[in-house]
Amino acid sequence: MTTTNPIDPAAPAGIALRGLSKVFSLGRRAEPVRALDEIDLELPRGVFASLIGPSGCGKSTILRMVAGLETPTAGTVEVDGVPVRRGSRPSGLGIAFQDSALLPWRSVRRNIQLPIEVSGRGDKAQIDDLIDLVGLSGFAHARPAQLSGGMRQRVSIARALVVDPDLLLLDEPFGALDDVTRQRLNLELQRIWSARPVTTLMVTHGIQEAILLSDVVVVMSARPGRIVETVPIPLPRPRTLEMMKSPEFHELQDHLSDLLYGSHAPAASA
Repeated sequence: MTTTNPIDPAAPAGIALRGLSKVFSLGRRAEPVRALDEIDLELPRGVFASLIGPSGCGKSTILRMVAGLETPTAGTVEVDGVPVRRGSRPSGLGIAFQDSALLPWRSVRRNIQLPIEVSGRGDKAQIDDLIDLVGLSGFAHARPAQLSGGMRQRVSIARALVVDPDLLLLDEPFGALDDVTRQRLNLELQRIWSARPVTTLMVTHGIQEAILLSDVVVVMSARPGRIVETVPIPLPRPRTLEMMKSPEFHELQDHLSDLLYGSHAPAASA
C-alpha cells in the first residue's frame, strides 16, 4: 500500500488563485450578488483536490474561471504559471460535468474522439486503451442511449482524458447517480487517476467522496464564498470501502462536517 503525497509547499503550483472575487449583476433593479470574496488558494502540480461547501457558495464558479469560461471581477487565476482569462482556455485541459453531455448520434469511440478533432491534441490510437481503462470494453460502438448513467459518465471521463490533460476539472461528475453506483465509480475514478495522475480539481457535495478521492479538501463558506480551511487527507492509497470504516476516516469526516455544519461554520448570507 502506497501513501498519499502530502501537499508540498515547495512543489510548483498547478493552480494558483489570488484575491479571486466574483460579483454577478442581475440587472438594473436587483442588487448585485457577490458569489466569491478574496479567494487565495495554491495547489501543487499532480494533486487531487476537492472543493466542498454549501450550494451557491461559488464552487462551480471557481471551476469555470480555472477553465477560462468565466471572468473574475477581481484577482487572478494561473494554471502552471500561465494566467487564465476568459476565452484563453488552459492548454491541456480535460473537463467533465454532472451532465455527461455526450452527442447522441455518436458512438462511445467517436464521443471520446471529439476533443482530438476539436483541439488537434491527443492520439486516436489511445482511445481503445482509454475505453479499457474506464471499464467499457465491448461498448466502443454503443450509442449513449444504450448506456446506463454510470457508463455515460465513464465515457465523459475518458473524453476528458483523451487529450492527455495537464489539468482535469470535474464538476459533480457522479452527482446525478444513485449512491451505490456513485460509490463504485468513486473507486473507479481513483483507479483511473492513479493510472494517469494529473492535477485535478473536483467540485462535490459529498464529504465521503471528497475524503476518498482527494489529497486535500478545500472547505468553503456560504455565499459569498470564502475558504474556511484547507484540509490535507493523509490516508494511504489505494483507498478502499473498508477504509471508510476506520477511525482515521471518521475523524476526517467529523472535522469536515463540523467545518460545514457545526459550530465553526460561518452563518449563511441572506
